[in-house]
Amino acid sequence: GSRGLGDVYKRQLEEKPENLAAAAETSVSYAFDPVYYAAANLTDGDYDTKLTSKEGVQPSEQEPAYISFDFGGDYYQIDALELATAYARYCGILTGELQYLEYGAWKTLKPFSFTRSGIAATDDYEIDQIAAGVVTNGLRLKITSVILDQTYHNFSINEITVRGSRAEAPPQPRPVECQTEPGFEALTDGDAGTVWTSPFAEIPSTQAPH
Repeated sequence: GSRGLGDVYKRQLEEKPENLAAAAETSVSYAFDPVYYAAANLTDGDYDTKLTSKEGVQPSEQEPAYISFDFGGDYYQIDALELATAYARYCGILTGELQYLEYGAWKTLKPFSFTRSGIAATDDYEIDQIAAGVVTNGLRLKITSVILDQTYHNFSINEITVRGSRAEAPPQPRPVECQTEPGFEALTDGDAGTVWTSPFAEIPSTQAPH
């Protein structure tokens, strides 16, 4: 008999570790309609459910679409992401960036691209992989181009799996302290002949304030 997509994917993913994304809060941007296709479908372990974009939406570099995973205060060593998609050899995400949270700000880890034919097929599935290699408490897919389904004028993702393991939180950056000769006491010693100076060629910045 015929097998559903879930059977196909589960056979490919046998004996692999748990999906870290299941522990994250998943959110999606304007391109998707979570009323009809919940963001939770991406991490529910059911490869026959999906997240589908709104009809006619075409993400671009100027107006990208986003799928975000927030792990809160938990940090993970992220090894890879796997995107399971029906008809992915025909249509779906083409290009984008994998981003990660660093001290509360989104940073680009790497660009990614997938190959789609644009030619419709009836029995078609794919698991696209993006290698990661980063310790973080948040991941985000920035989607900048897609090929839409020619019938429904949208694109879908059935399941996103995040592979990795728990990790320690990275140390917080410390401001660079000025080493001065003479010291700060020169500012308040009542002697106009002593002067406080910063180290030679050191320029304060947002990353290294004085």
